[in-house]
Amino acid sequence: MKTRLAMECGLIEFNGEQDHVHLLFAATPVIELSKLVNNLKTVSSRLIRRDFSVEIRKTYWEPVFWHRSYCA
Repeated sequence: MKTRLAMECGLIEFNGEQDHVHLLFAATPVIELSKLVNNLKTVSSRLIRRDFSVEIRKTYWEPVFWHRSYCA
């Protein structure tokens, strides 16, 4: 996933569980965390729905893919 905000950051570690993910990344101080998280959620939701629509429809029926909250 190459977005303008993601290109200005470096992913250090990725992990997760069934209902959430953990991202550890390095970013410059000018990056607004809320905009980065929103951008990552928007783009990843679009790509996941596009590439895994059949699998998602079997178990997921909500109109919103990611929850609005995040922890920093």
